[in-house]
Amino acid sequence: PNLPAPGAPDGSCTLRAAIETANGLSGGNQRAVVVMRPGRYRLNGRLPDVTGHVELRGADLSQLPPPVKRTKAERKRWSKDEAARMADADDYKDSYFQPKRPGNHQLTPVTSIIDGGRRFQILRTGYGSSLRVNSVRFEFGVAMDESSNDPRDALGGALCVSGNLTLNNSIVRSNRAINGGGLYTEGYTRLRHSVLTDNFADQCGGLIYTAGVASVDS
Repeated sequence: PNLPAPGAPDGSCTLRAAIETANGLSGGNQRAVVVMRPGRYRLNGRLPDVTGHVELRGADLSQLPPPVKRTKAERKRWSKDEAARMADADDYKDSYFQPKRPGNHQLTPVTSIIDGGRRFQILRTGYGSSLRVNSVRFEFGVAMDESSNDPRDALGGALCVSGNLTLNNSIVRSNRAINGGGLYTEGYTRLRHSVLTDNFADQCGGLIYTAGVASVDS
């Protein structure tokens, strides 16, 4: 609370800047928490690697903004980019991903979405790192570059994890990779109360390719 915001002078902050700041703040037993607003985050490149002890925490129901009625005159003044940003900010309702839907084991609705746009791998973590994810949806991540000098470019469409990972009340949907369509993990991995669907690998592990220890609960 005593540090300046890691973004613009008006206090706004990108997800990219928040993760970079969290890496610098965490260490030892200290965990930095990145709290996300509801809505869709469309990536223009892979997010920075998580190198410390970081938690990504999606918005909870108490953080959801009330519906805003916008007039035709207001909408007409928006540029194309402004209209797209407003649509993404409101894009957190999906009837498929609800706790009470048969077969789903979510605890609460997931309203913060990170979208790779079928162009980018979403997130990597480094050795010795620890990542917790609560109530976040990862979708349309891609790791398909076998020709790269970095083998991670073909591992884990949504998450390529070299440290430890806990995924709770989250969603991994429609990601693709050469190995580990949704997740590639090397440390200790725990998946809890999550929905994991429509992930594909061209070789091994459509949902998960784990080179470590993994447990899946609900």
